[in-house]
Amino acid sequence: IRTEHLKPDEKKPLINLLTQYPTIIQQENDTLSSTNLLKHEIRTEDEIPVYSKNYRYPVVYKKLVHQEIEKLLKNHIIRPSASPYNSPIWVVPKKQDASGKNKIRVVIDYRNLNKKTINDRFPLPNIEDLLNQLGKAKYFSAIDLASGFHQIEMEPNSIAKTAFSTDSGHYEFLRMPFGLKNAPPTFQRAMNSVFANTKNVLVYMDDLIIFSKTITEHIHDLENTFKLLQKHNLKIQLDKTEFFKKEITFLGHIISADGIRPNPTKISAVKNFPIPKTQKQIKQFLGLTGYYRKMIKNYAKIAKPLTEKLKQGNEPTSLTNGYTEAFNTLKTMLINSPILQFPDFNKTFTLTTDASNYAIGAVLSQTVNGKDLPISYASRTLNAREINLSTIEKELLAIVWACKHYRPYLYGRSFIICTDHKPLQYLHNMKDPSAKLLRWKNQLSDYDFDIKHVDGKTNYVADALSRNPVPLNIIKDGENQALDNIDETNIYPFDPFDSPYIDQTLATPPGKEEEIARILDEIDPQKEMTPEELDDLIKLTLNEFEYNPQENENDDPLNEKDPPNEREQPQGIKDDPQIITSPTTRSPTISPNSVPNQIIVIPDKNKCLNIEKNQIQISIGNPINSKAKTYFGNKTRLIWQVAWPHKETLLKHCLEYLAPNTTYGFYCSNQATVLNNILEDIYKLFEEIILTTYPTFRIKRYFKINIDVEDPDDQNELTTSYHIGKTCHRGINDTCDRLKQKYYWPQMIESVVRIINNCDICKQIKYERTPPKQKFKLTPTPNRPFEKLQMDTLFFSNHSILTIMDCFSKRMTAHIINSTNSIEIIDSLREYLSYFPTPREIQTDNGKEFANKGFESFLQYNNISHYLTTPHHHNSIGLINRAHSTLIELLNIVQIQEPKMPLNKKLKLAIIAYNNTPNSTLKLSPNEISFGITFPTEQNEATIFEFQTEEYHREKELIHKAIKELIQKEKEERTDQLNEDREEVTIPPGKIFVKTHNRNKAKPKYKAVIYDPNKQKILTGKTKETKIHPTQIKRPRKYEDNSYKPTCSQDQENEYHPPDSPKPGTSSGL
Repeated sequence: IRTEHLKPDEKKPLINLLTQYPTIIQQENDTLSSTNLLKHEIRTEDEIPVYSKNYRYPVVYKKLVHQEIEKLLKNHIIRPSASPYNSPIWVVPKKQDASGKNKIRVVIDYRNLNKKTINDRFPLPNIEDLLNQLGKAKYFSAIDLASGFHQIEMEPNSIAKTAFSTDSGHYEFLRMPFGLKNAPPTFQRAMNSVFANTKNVLVYMDDLIIFSKTITEHIHDLENTFKLLQKHNLKIQLDKTEFFKKEITFLGHIISADGIRPNPTKISAVKNFPIPKTQKQIKQFLGLTGYYRKMIKNYAKIAKPLTEKLKQGNEPTSLTNGYTEAFNTLKTMLINSPILQFPDFNKTFTLTTDASNYAIGAVLSQTVNGKDLPISYASRTLNAREINLSTIEKELLAIVWACKHYRPYLYGRSFIICTDHKPLQYLHNMKDPSAKLLRWKNQLSDYDFDIKHVDGKTNYVADALSRNPVPLNIIKDGENQALDNIDETNIYPFDPFDSPYIDQTLATPPGKEEEIARILDEIDPQKEMTPEELDDLIKLTLNEFEYNPQENENDDPLNEKDPPNEREQPQGIKDDPQIITSPTTRSPTISPNSVPNQIIVIPDKNKCLNIEKNQIQISIGNPINSKAKTYFGNKTRLIWQVAWPHKETLLKHCLEYLAPNTTYGFYCSNQATVLNNILEDIYKLFEEIILTTYPTFRIKRYFKINIDVEDPDDQNELTTSYHIGKTCHRGINDTCDRLKQKYYWPQMIESVVRIINNCDICKQIKYERTPPKQKFKLTPTPNRPFEKLQMDTLFFSNHSILTIMDCFSKRMTAHIINSTNSIEIIDSLREYLSYFPTPREIQTDNGKEFANKGFESFLQYNNISHYLTTPHHHNSIGLINRAHSTLIELLNIVQIQEPKMPLNKKLKLAIIAYNNTPNSTLKLSPNEISFGITFPTEQNEATIFEFQTEEYHREKELIHKAIKELIQKEKEERTDQLNEDREEVTIPPGKIFVKTHNRNKAKPKYKAVIYDPNKQKILTGKTKETKIHPTQIKRPRKYEDNSYKPTCSQDQENEYHPPDSPKPGTSSGL
């Protein structure tokens, strides 16, 4: 028992009281008891068992898992199971205990079960009502229940649903486990039942607070609480319980004899925000405050001393009183109403988190009248170990830390987490996470949340907090006087809303500095800024961002400088994403160590020195010389040979040959392995010379140099050799990549494309991979019901079903058939025609049940036109195909409701439901359009029929005309939408490639055929004509030109030899 803070007159009665109620204290080796108040029931949408495959975990943990299972069995928390349900387990490693033994935690992943669980809407207590009960209490005790959830038993019919498996067997919970969707409401319901009529006790989830005005009252209140716990067989964890506290934290508030005040940690991140000392920090602070500017009266006038410092050449080197006063005023407004809000626990919270390279930040918020307003701010710096974490680990750490920090607000309720790190959207489905991510993922399993990825260009608050962190322990007990001015009397309830988020660098857009200065100069200091002027300023300074991918890796919170303006940067720096520029003003005498990132290392092994316009190639040897060569007409290579060490020679060459404000590629020839160390020294020496000679140089270091091939004939021969040699006519990218490993010439890809596209062998078997996107065309719209029908078959529950749909009214009928042959189809259609008018046209696919002489004869006898779709292209009868998915969905619903009902009855119920449901486009049901009636439910059937039939016949022509216009309008809009990225496919004459459907894996997917454009037929050598849709066709490889045609010898592999090397006598194959 923690009693070091107690006086003797407080300690003695407490010990006596605990001695009277020993049964409520959970001892280390005691079996955990359970309450008889209620039992937890899992109500699911259906009774189909949820079975999830087990996760794998390391073999080293198997023994520890077995020990945990034995412990749960011993305490009668679980038992062996034969349940068809199964949820997988996670094994989360924990820190070693004092004896050095490994510890783990076994967690059940009930996500799939929770998806089917019906929500328990039991209300949680209102935070304001709870706090209003405290009155003028002076003594407080916080009681912690031992494994609270495990003290509640499971309902017998729900035990099987909690089943899980390990290597040692299949088990199920007898007590309520952690991780179930409705476990928190059940626990709250139990606590409310225990303390329903008890005074001076506050219960919120697992927080149990006893409060009293005097010691005598507090002892009495504790005794009443202990009696109730003993009566209901509940146990407390004594080492986590606090007694007789003068001040206690409860639901984000500090409760003491002086009253209730907000927890200072929820505003410390803003209250202790450091005063901006650079333009970049000013922009971050304006982003933080400007987000809530609509809630701050005269925001532009107050912020003017800060915005003045954004002018070019007006950096905040000295801080004036007006500057400091504006900064403090805006901070004070952020932590007072109407901006800082009181939490409404009946609404959803939004938790926005951010992680920079050195800190993490969070904002808890809700929405007031459409405006996202904060409830609490928090941030902290990362320790030395956390700084080395990967980006995803830092972002997840921010979420875990923020959830723990705001646990009183978030535990037991649904909330939204906003992050700009998109991979965290898939946190629940992450495969093979590291042990660290797995441990943090497990810590989040106690919360009910959705992770939402939000755009990074709309939130300034969390970003500013993560880049200007304030440790949470910075506020001490005696530093809370400033919080007394916080006015929470005018705070009102609000609705949840998404808090936008950003993790990017606020920066003035290039070239906008003068425009910002102009706007600021035109503003009258005594006049409030107009909305238009404010919007202009905000757009220029806050809403436009310059994303820097190196920002998170290179930000230094202790020594942060403003970015250089555009005129200070060497030409072209902003266009190169691999360059990290330093804002330091450099001079010829500056130390190399203080000028980082001037020599840019190109780590890509496929990039070579040859790509640079200006090149430097250094080698070691005697005599010392230098020469310059020109390649491809515009590339210059300086070739220097120097002795080692010979700094003066390098310096002389640099002064003589190199020009300022020029980019050079630098490569040091590695002539022998023994020179590796010397070469590295040359790199360092050359870097030092460059940085101390011309600070405006931009030098890129390369690790390879390729053979220059200038002769076009040699380029063609090389490309052909690499294409038809050992690579067996590989494609453009593969050939080009292989060439780039050894050779170089400009526009190499164009040479490769031209030669490969003219390869005879490739043209015989290769085709364009991108399929043509044929434009959709409008089909004629019928004028009345039953004029045009669509027919198709589907298979459901081991039965074949024929469906017939009217294209005008969308009315559908369905017939169970024994087999899909023409006789069954004709019989069903004959039955359909005995009830409904004969159509003019029927559309079907090319199935054998429709494409046969018997079916054609039947249609001809009844004067019905038959339209067959193109084989393997079902879009032409998409209307009935889409209706099939709805019909199957309805049948599945009836199957669940009436599993023993025969299929023919289920089918009738599904068809009735379909034909009496209004169409989303026509706004009427198929039955209303066809007959003027709908399915009667409550009124007299005859009355409805007579009224609707008379009304229908009176306005039939107008109704049909309006419906046709609606159908036509929908078809046109849908066709225009689908045709946005499509084109009219034209089939080229000659050889084309047609998709083959009945084939094995060894045969090509597309076969070459000849197309005759005059007859518009494909010549296949067969007498039978077959329709082929343009989407089943692929064009041959396009011709670029015929300036060079490779000689593709199929029986000889050729290799290209550089012009300077001897060619063997057998190389005449090219």
